[in-house]
Amino acid sequence: MSDTTSNLPENIQAAINKHETAKQLFLDKKMAYQAVLAKVEKHHKTAQAARSEAEQAGASWRELLRQSDGALSKEINALRQKESESFALAAEFDKIALESELIVKQNGQAAYDAFLEHSKAYELATGLYDELTAQTAIAELLALPQAKALAWHLQKVKKTNYANIVKMFGRDATAQGQKDYDSSATRQTADYVLGLFSGLITEGESELCDEVRASLSLEALSPINANQFKPKTITQAHFERVSKQLAG
Repeated sequence: MSDTTSNLPENIQAAINKHETAKQLFLDKKMAYQAVLAKVEKHHKTAQAARSEAEQAGASWRELLRQSDGALSKEINALRQKESESFALAAEFDKIALESELIVKQNGQAAYDAFLEHSKAYELATGLYDELTAQTAIAELLALPQAKALAWHLQKVKKTNYANIVKMFGRDATAQGQKDYDSSATRQTADYVLGLFSGLITEGESELCDEVRASLSLEALSPINANQFKPKTITQAHFERVSKQLAG
């Protein structure tokens, strides 16, 4: 394969540049989403830890109160105070987590939207570059002396396919019939050629990618759940409306 990594056409280079920009923007948005998500998880853990402390303090002062036959002590009052403060702290961190979850949703939506743009840019860049690579490879193959021999052989294959179709369905003298037969023979010949080439590679052979193609990667959307952010279908929206009406 010839070197297609330099002097790229302007439209392909522009598509590659757009892909890189869109990929980086998505990665930035995903990082922001993960950072806020981590904060929410931290707030939930802090709230749970405060609740655990409150429950422990509550259990301790109630046990001490029974042991003292109802007489209050500094220790009991301190534990009661700790229980109250810890429950209040847990409630406050629950509020902070709830407020942050709205930011998480906003960041998640922004990251999902950025992924869609990244995905479109990836498809465009790889499509254009793969087409250029294919055209270059075809030009090199056709320049080989063996290309004429292959073309001659394929011509014979098509004629044989056409003859078999005539034997199967009978001769059709109409222009449309001949056109349909010719199309069928061409498709069969194309399948034959595809069969010849399909055995040359295995799925995902990385050695076929040059430096430019290898750099065109589609980043993973995970851990973002696309179902939370992609637009609802008409059916989903209808079911949600009906469910709310039934619940109300």
